[in-house]
Amino acid sequence: MPLGESLQDTQPLVLAHWDSLVRPALQQGKNVRVVARGNSILALLMVLEHISEGDIAAVEVPNGVPIMVEDKAGFDDFVRRPSP
Repeated sequence: MPLGESLQDTQPLVLAHWDSLVRPALQQGKNVRVVARGNSILALLMVLEHISEGDIAAVEVPNGVPIMVEDKAGFDDFVRRPSP
């Protein structure tokens, strides 16, 4: 029995929230803070940074360290910014 959701299980849920809540707020010019951990943040980074399933395993997301992303071009190309 698994102890949590897999990345494949998590990604559709994360993307649904991204499309229904986060993206519209960004399009209205609002700043948005997303609090996530584990597979949720990896699923979001896969989409925002165009990371493949094969490459996502090498991405390290330290606990408690903010990740800031900035839109480069029309909500389809994001880049990570250094955290303050």
